[in-house]
Amino acid sequence: QWDRKDVEDGVPNCLFTTFNRNFKGRNDANPETKAFLTSPSMAVALAISGDPGFDPETDLLAGVDGDEFRLEPPNPPALPQAGLANVKGTFVPPGANGDRVEVEIDSRSERLELLKPFEKWDGNDFVNLPVLIKTKGKTTTDHISPGGKWLRFRGHLTNISRNMLEGAVNAFTGETGTGTNVATGEKGIRLSELAIFYRENSGGFVIIGDENYGEGSSREHAAMSPRLLGAKAVITRSFARIHEANLKKQGILPLPFSDIADYDQIEGYDRISIVELSRLRPGKSVKAVIRKKDGMTHEILLNHTLTEEQIGWFRAGSAYNIRSWLNLLSRRTTPMAEKKESPFISHIFVCTNDRGGKRKSCADNNSQLVRSKLKEAVNEKDWKGKVRISKSGCMGLCAKGSNVMIYPQKIWFSGVFPDDVGEIVSTVQSIVGGD
Repeated sequence: QWDRKDVEDGVPNCLFTTFNRNFKGRNDANPETKAFLTSPSMAVALAISGDPGFDPETDLLAGVDGDEFRLEPPNPPALPQAGLANVKGTFVPPGANGDRVEVEIDSRSERLELLKPFEKWDGNDFVNLPVLIKTKGKTTTDHISPGGKWLRFRGHLTNISRNMLEGAVNAFTGETGTGTNVATGEKGIRLSELAIFYRENSGGFVIIGDENYGEGSSREHAAMSPRLLGAKAVITRSFARIHEANLKKQGILPLPFSDIADYDQIEGYDRISIVELSRLRPGKSVKAVIRKKDGMTHEILLNHTLTEEQIGWFRAGSAYNIRSWLNLLSRRTTPMAEKKESPFISHIFVCTNDRGGKRKSCADNNSQLVRSKLKEAVNEKDWKGKVRISKSGCMGLCAKGSNVMIYPQKIWFSGVFPDDVGEIVSTVQSIVGGD
């Protein structure tokens, strides 16, 4: 149905579908198609009649011989006459060492692509980012990441991201799916292409959204595609709850305006700086600086609902980055000598270890402040039996017969771990990651 030949794109028409999705353009990528949901039997009756107004209970059809007849309603059995299919033995369990299995995908594939971890936050504020788009009115996940012909690319993030914001109305131009390059002045550029330009030349971009931004389905591509193409933050009048959570998981900051009237003040050539991110804390507003085309600036405040754990996701680059590292900790028999690269730890221990040699004190000027914050967290969470902070500033997670030592860019671990190891690590990362 995504390759219809009977109607040209842009021509108004209607179709009836038994699939429970009827967003604009979802079924055939034609925004002028009106899709109506109906039952399988009704869909068959309408297809036979060729008349969208056909009523199978009262209307007659004419056969090839000219005789009129009425369709009889289907009368299927309650259960299949041959019984239900036997599916025992068809499940193939994963291997015992599944994490060591290498998945190979043809490099020429257009439908499958291995996911790569998103880069972690570099610790710097977001400065002078362009506004990719200010969406106007309803912006659903289907506007952000349309379905239809694009659904065959769901396993290939790079390819499906070419549809990003294809259905969104740009408040700056009134056009759908396009924007203006504020660096070159070129107009009518597809937003996915413009996003890549900003990612490569401006360090990323910001999306401005209207009310209930991201409503609709829980489509994760609506968060993954902006993240891949360089989105650093989405600033809106308000968010749909599930989409807001998905943005957090992908390492994008979802920031509602503290004053929703500030939405109207954002203009197409504005540059936005989101500052003091090292002080990002739950319940604390975020400061943004808006620089106008003439160089004038003014500050606004942005809200957020990030928890300590979710702030850790942002600093790590995504929730997946943390999860993939914690999966290493879940192995109960990993020898101490095995050294793993961390995808996100930048500075938790304030000491170093020279490949198993004697521990050396770190000359970090922040060590006293770090230890103070860590001690506060340990006391507040009642982790005294699970977290050790040494006088030199080193910190480890510990339980009976276990130890974890986290150094700049390295992790050493062994033994077993407390059940709440994930919460402990995320909390420690949120405390130390920005200092």
